[in-house]
Amino acid sequence: MKYAVSVLLLALSLALPANVTHAARCCCSKADQKQSEPTERKESEPALLKQRLWNPQEDRQAAEWFKKSAEQGDAGAQYVLGYIYATGLAYRPCDMCPTEHIVSRDATRAFAWFNKAAGQGAGAAQYKLGLMYAQGFGIERSDTRSVEWLRKAAEQGLATAQSDLGWMYRMGRGVARDDAEAVRWFRMAADQGLADTQYTLGDMYRNGKGVAQDDGAAVSWYRKAAEAKNALAQSNLGFMYEKGRGVKQDDA
Repeated sequence: MKYAVSVLLLALSLALPANVTHAARCCCSKADQKQSEPTERKESEPALLKQRLWNPQEDRQAAEWFKKSAEQGDAGAQYVLGYIYATGLAYRPCDMCPTEHIVSRDATRAFAWFNKAAGQGAGAAQYKLGLMYAQGFGIERSDTRSVEWLRKAAEQGLATAQSDLGWMYRMGRGVARDDAEAVRWFRMAADQGLADTQYTLGDMYRNGKGVAQDDGAAVSWYRKAAEAKNALAQSNLGFMYEKGRGVKQDDA
């Protein structure tokens, strides 16, 4: 079944609240940069939420049809409905116009629908559950449960889940700290082109964390991330050239 979906479903980031994300930071000034939270990304935005129609009535109808389909057990609809409840759905036709709430944000319902989809093997939903457990959004915080769900999604090949699972090992959250295991998961995500993880992997090689210290490998991963316009990788790559680490020194 095809569903009409308006721009409002796209205009919302349809990610968890902003405080769920963890800001990126440059590692040039610190030998051992840490990230304490798995990072929400836009990669898993449902494809059905990408049409641009500007019609609040169709938003209501779309949400209703998603719910009907979800209640019949369709994993895709369950995931989309969870996404909608995670952020709420609102309509604002102009900057000065009042906001009309179509679906209110409801973390508990979001968790419930993601859980249903995840139970059917939907990798994107499993990833969302991992984030929600890590942050205590809609459910009591549990690093152990977070790791369980991140692992399920990571084993299905979801790059963002692989990266975040790597961070759980890096920080020892829900698992024993293991830099080598962190690097293993980081590499899987980096090999799929995830630029921020390529940058992180460069740091691991530069600092000899979980792998033998290797400036050449660090430069290689920084370069991949830098070419994908990762600003931190560009900065660190410049640092490596300035110091002649892994490359011929070039102060130009």
